[in-house]
Amino acid sequence: MFTSYQAANLQQQYFDIISKYNCVLTEDDYVLFEKSKDLISHMCEIENHPITLFDLNKKEFIYFHFDTKCNTTAGYDDNYTQLQQFYARVHPEDLAFVFDSKIRTFNFLASLPPTERLNYKLVFNFSMKNEEGVYCEYIQRQIVLLTDNEGKPWLVMNINSLLSKQNIGIQQQRHLVNIKTGKFYLFNNELEDGATQLFTPREKEVFALLAQGLDSVEIAKALNISEHTVNNHRKHVLSKTHAGSTARVLLLANYLGII
Repeated sequence: MFTSYQAANLQQQYFDIISKYNCVLTEDDYVLFEKSKDLISHMCEIENHPITLFDLNKKEFIYFHFDTKCNTTAGYDDNYTQLQQFYARVHPEDLAFVFDSKIRTFNFLASLPPTERLNYKLVFNFSMKNEEGVYCEYIQRQIVLLTDNEGKPWLVMNINSLLSKQNIGIQQQRHLVNIKTGKFYLFNNELEDGATQLFTPREKEVFALLAQGLDSVEIAKALNISEHTVNNHRKHVLSKTHAGSTARVLLLANYLGII
């Protein structure tokens, strides 16, 4: 997707954006954040995935939460707080894709009214080296958790979920979704037929029932359609998401908030 020249430029562009970025904050803002850490920890325990908060003002990770089951494959280490240390673990072939996704999302959010900037979630997959030095497949969800006193992004929450404990070459995907409306933005040209939704309404119904444990026969009865139609919906979604299996489609749909 990207040349090595493009990758180097994107990396430089990304770190330039971060280094020049400033937030309008007071000491009271950090005091309030410290007081809210218990609530954030509770959110992390519910999410049950490795989570970090990146402070765009201090330009470092200021909060870590690890699911003990994934601690050695989380890609995060609370001894390392700088972005460069995190990206040093990302697979070289995925770096340009990751930087491009984040730069475009950053610019998109900057173009929005301040009141809208908390409503979007970036979801993408990539490969990253774990503590044992093995590249694993992850999916990351990124949202702006808090804005500064001018409504600019301040604290960014990153949630890394392990897809596979080995690099199995899952096709790169990225989606920016409005968490209130479910509408897709920015990367629509990468969706099939320029759609604004990853799933059609009927596909959502089918996969919502799959998530409940129903099989194709049961779904056909529930929706009053043929089993053949149900299976066609399943095949179509597998084809356009490149997820490889129904289980991975359900995982992606869940992380996107589709089902």
